[in-house]
Formats: sequence, structure tokens, C-alpha cells
Amino acid sequence: MAALRVPLVVEVNAGANLGAVLDVRQILNIRDLAPFQRFVRMCAARVSQLLDLSSLGADCGVTHHTPQAWISALEASYLVFLLRPYHVSLGKRLIKTPK
Repeated sequence: MAALRVPLVVEVNAGANLGAVLDVRQILNIRDLAPFQRFVRMCAARVSQLLDLSSLGADCGVTHHTPQAWISALEASYLVFLLRPYHVSLGKRLIKTPK
């Protein structure tokens, strides 16, 4: 299965976002905080790079479905936003790989 590649932009401010990360933890019912904290730090380290959920999951020690759920929750809480490609042609916007 081909890896899903989406650019990831993470705003990291440890003091201000700590409460929000804990809220996301409660929303997702995360029991073990260590892999989730590792995931958030790895997302911050990969800012503006193409996001490969399979490798991110492997680096965090979870399956590739788990980072997808975590990214969705972080995006819904406005801690993360995905940067989509722009092109004049709508078809190319949908086809082009995000940066």
C-alpha cells in the first residue's frame, strides 16, 4: 500500500499548547501518553515536509492508522493544519502531491 503523503504544519508552543494536547488525549482516549507525545514531537520535527503516516507510525511504535486518527484530532482542535497544493487548474490541485 502506498504511503499517504500530506504536508504537515505544526505550531509548537510548549506552554500554550500543553493543555490542548491533553484535551486531544482525552478526546481520543489515549491511555499511554508516551507514544502520543513522541508523535507530537516528531510532527514538530517534520514541519513543512511531506507526511508519510506509515513511517511516522513506525517511528512512534504504532500502526499507520493511529497517526491518521491523531492527525485528524489535532487538525480538528486547530493545533495542526495540512497545507494543500495550489494550482490554477482545479484538476491539478487535486492530483499534485502536497508539499
